[in-house]
Amino acid sequence: MAIELEEFKNLMRVDGNDDDTLMQMYLDTAKGYIYNAIGAEDGFYSLETVDKIFTTAVYALAGSYYTYRISISDTTIAPVDATMNSIIGQLRGRYDLWKEGGLDEKD
Repeated sequence: MAIELEEFKNLMRVDGNDDDTLMQMYLDTAKGYIYNAIGAEDGFYSLETVDKIFTTAVYALAGSYYTYRISISDTTIAPVDATMNSIIGQLRGRYDLWKEGGLDEKD
């Protein structure tokens, strides 16, 4: 599954194109964050089971970025995205197995 702006807009229930540039930036930033947290080798992310988990993490993190945009406020907002954090942990474990040659396309 590829990371798609239209899919993300559907998930976020956004109609129209006013925020397309912003939303694409959040998707790209989320992908970069996850690559930096785990590793950036494309072969790993093309594994069937990893691809689905990775896509979910990107959408979850980009959704947090979009929902909690920076604003002028007296209240500090520091959301903790439990979904994305748990997925990062799963992906790190799978990445380590993959690097050691112990994870294949079906795992």
